Amino acid sequence: MEPETEALDPQLREELIARERRVWDAIEQQDQAAFLDLVTDDALIVSGGVRRSGAAYAALLPIINTAKVELSEFQVIPAGPETNIVHYTLVLTGAPNRSNLTGQYCVSSVWVRRNDKWMVVFNQDSLAV
Repeated sequence: MEPETEALDPQLREELIARERRVWDAIEQQDQAAFLDLVTDDALIVSGGVRRSGAAYAALLPIINTAKVELSEFQVIPAGPETNIVHYTLVLTGAPNRSNLTGQYCVSSVWVRRNDKWMVVFNQDSLAV
């Protein structure tokens, strides 16, 4: 028998998905300040098999060149009163000089509410096979 999960408020679900999209807007625009505004100071980002702090990942934004980003198939899973997991499919097309980024990924972010603001504390992507 699976454990029961608390029903998620539809408005909160939409807010978290919108915030996840803002993370990708910041990545696409290479906007370090906007990215850092969405992640906690102690955030961990696991991408491409490498673990980095949120600040270290933000420092890489100038070299992450994307041509197209598509997010779909969202699932939002409550994990506690102030914690939710957002899982989705990412189809990423790298710019011509970053074609190695191109692929379909499974992505999960853990969002926590701190100081009345939803922020990413953990994010991990995995290349879908």
